[in-house]
Amino acid sequence: MENTKYESALKAALSGPVYFSKDDLMYKKKYNLFFSGFDVGEYHKFKANKASPVGLIKGTRFDLPLYSFNSKNIYFYAPCEMSVLILEFASEELLRITQKDRNQNFFDEQALSLLCSELEGSLKIEGVNTTRRQIMKVIKNEKHENKNDQIIKNMYDGFRYVLDKPEFNKDNLKHLYDLLSKNCLDDDDLIGDRYYRYDDVVVGNKEYVGCPAEKIEEAMNSLFVYVKDIINREHTDREFKLLPHICHYYFLYIHPYFDFNGRTARMVYLWIRVLGNHLLEPLYLSEAINDEKVLYYKAIEESRDSCNDLTYFLIFCLSLANAYQIIYKNCNTIANVFEEKAEQLSVNDLYNIKRIMINKQTNYFTSKTYENWTNREISRQATFKELSRLESLKILLSKTDGKTKFYKLNDELITYQVPKVKEY
Repeated sequence: MENTKYESALKAALSGPVYFSKDDLMYKKKYNLFFSGFDVGEYHKFKANKASPVGLIKGTRFDLPLYSFNSKNIYFYAPCEMSVLILEFASEELLRITQKDRNQNFFDEQALSLLCSELEGSLKIEGVNTTRRQIMKVIKNEKHENKNDQIIKNMYDGFRYVLDKPEFNKDNLKHLYDLLSKNCLDDDDLIGDRYYRYDDVVVGNKEYVGCPAEKIEEAMNSLFVYVKDIINREHTDREFKLLPHICHYYFLYIHPYFDFNGRTARMVYLWIRVLGNHLLEPLYLSEAINDEKVLYYKAIEESRDSCNDLTYFLIFCLSLANAYQIIYKNCNTIANVFEEKAEQLSVNDLYNIKRIMINKQTNYFTSKTYENWTNREISRQATFKELSRLESLKILLSKTDGKTKFYKLNDELITYQVPKVKEY
C-alpha cells in the first residue's frame, strides 16, 4: 500500500510541473501530499530503488556508473520540469561576448571582463575578499602582494590550463589542483605527492561525510571513465547535455581533498564543458552561484538528503543558467540599442547594468546599495558619476524622497523577463 503511495507521488513529480522537494511533499497544500518526515525518507529510498514508475516512457531515469559510498547508486530522473528548462535554454540565442561590428580591442576587453566576473564569483563563494580592480591588476601582472593575490593568480592559471583542453584524468587533475592551491594551503591540508586526501573529512554546515579516504581512488576513477565514455558518444543525449553539472555535484560529493574542493569542482565543471564543446553555456557559473549561494547549497543538500538523486541539483543549475542567460541577453540588447544610436556603452557601463539587473530589476535602490552590488573600490564621487551617466542615458530613472535619491532600471529597456531561480 505504501509503495503505491510513493509510486503515485513519483509519477506526479515526473509528469507534472514540479519535481517534488521535501517541502513540496510535506507542506505544500496545492500538491495535497502531506508526507511525514518518515514518509519523505521512505519516498527517497523508493526512488533510489525504482527503475521507472509503471506507465512512464523509457528514458525517464538515468543510473550513473559512478561509485557511491553512502547510497545504492548515483542517479537522476528526467521530469517535465527539467525538460522544460532544457527547452527554454536551448530556444534562446547563444550568448555572444561581442557583436561583429565591434572592434577587436573591445572584444578583448569584454572577454576579459567576463572572465573577471567568473573569477570574482568563484573567489567570493570561498570567502576570498577581493574586487574586480584587484583581479584585473593580478591578471595583468601589475599586482601580487598577498595570499588573496596568490589565489587570484592561481585561479587564472587554472582557467588557462583547462581551456587548453587537457585530457580529464588522474594526473591532469592533480596538476590542476596543484595550480589552484599553490602556496595557499595550511600545513594540515597539504597532500604532497599524493593524488587525494589521506584522511576522512566532514563537509558543510550539515556535516556530511566525505568519501572514505581509502575509496577516493575508486570513486575518481569511475568519474574519469564515465566522462570519457559520455564525451565519446553522440552529442545529443541527456547525460551529455548535463555532464558538466553531474561532474560538479559528484566532485563535491566525493570531496577528494582537505581544502579547495569547491573551487576545483567549479574548474572541473568548466573543464568538462570545454572538452565536450558545451557551447550552450556561457561562462558565468561561479558569478551566478555567488549571487545565489543560499539556493545553491540548498540544492546540493536536497540531492544529498534524497539518496543522491541529482535531479534536484540539475534542475537548480538549469534554472540558474536560464536566469543568467536572460540577464546577459538583456545587457546585450541594451548595448545594441545604443549602438544603433551611434553611442557605444563601455564594458564598465555594461557591468554596472548587469549588477543592477541581477539584484533589483524593477525596484528602486540607493547609491549605497549600488556600491554594494558593484563591489569596487571607488569614491562616492565616482559612484555618483556612474549613476549620473546611466541616468543621462535614460537607462536609469530616478526620484527623490527627502534628501535621498532613488534609482531604478528603465523598464522599457528590459526586453526579456528574467525567470526565477529554482528555490528549495
